Amino acid sequence: EFDIEIQGETILNPPDKQSIELTIYDGETLVDGAAVSANIIDSKGNIVNNFQAISQNNGKYLFSWNLGSDTKYGMYKVIISISHEDYISKNQFFSYTVE
Repeated sequence: EFDIEIQGETILNPPDKQSIELTIYDGETLVDGAAVSANIIDSKGNIVNNFQAISQNNGKYLFSWNLGSDTKYGMYKVIISISHEDYISKNQFFSYTVE
C-alpha cells in the first residue's frame, strides 16, 4: 500500500491559482507511473471541475488551475483518486476555502 503527502493552498481568493502537489511513496521508495485524477466539489456537493495530474517524476504529481473571478466563496473538497497496477487503488481528500 502506498502513502501520499499532499501540499496545497488552504485559503484562496477567486482570482488565485491553486496548485496541489502529491508525493506518492511506498516506504522510502517513490512511486512513478500512477494514474492520478481529482474531482473538485463545491459546498453544495456539485462537481465544479475535474483534472488529471501531471507527473513530475520521482513520485510527484501536480494539479494546477486558476480559480477564476466567478468562483463562488466557500469550502471546496478535492477527492483525489490514485491507481497503480502494483498497488490497491486509494482515494485521498484535500479541502480549501475561497474567501
